[in-house]
Amino acid sequence: MLLNDYHMEISLPACSPSAQTVIATVKLSDDIGAILPYLNSQVKGANFDPEGSILRFSHEGRAFTIHRDHVGIFKIANAGEARDAMDWLKAFVNETYERRTAIEPSYRRGVELNPLQIYKLLPGTNCKECGEATCFAFAARLLKEEIDVSACAPLFEDGYPEKREKLVTLLREAGRL
Repeated sequence: MLLNDYHMEISLPACSPSAQTVIATVKLSDDIGAILPYLNSQVKGANFDPEGSILRFSHEGRAFTIHRDHVGIFKIANAGEARDAMDWLKAFVNETYERRTAIEPSYRRGVELNPLQIYKLLPGTNCKECGEATCFAFAARLLKEEIDVSACAPLFEDGYPEKREKLVTLLREAGRL
């Protein structure tokens, strides 16, 4: 076992004290820096900073920022959800640690995406075929992995092969496909 225990503090986001989510700041009992490249290889869409030993990823709608001695958990509703998320992370860290000899560590940085990058590669027709009111709304949902790129029917028609290729490559490089 690599990670034995943790201490958690819950706070409201500083920029929005009336927010409906909280932030969990978690102090770890053990240094987990050595396992971060192994976790990076196991998490789709992770963003890893090898120099700073920081790993960022989302899991089940929650955002994790993992440092060697502490973790930030975002997009959580309350302390109970934060504890569940941290218990999952602790188990994931320890399972990965136990299997590390069978895992190829990854120092790949990943690609940080934002909705505007995705939007620029969409047809921009606001056709609503995907179920969203605008292409930008589709881009935001695609970034959150709430919708699949194939839901954009016009993108897969003959008129947009270059945009389609660039978007699929971007999503693949970011570990989203």
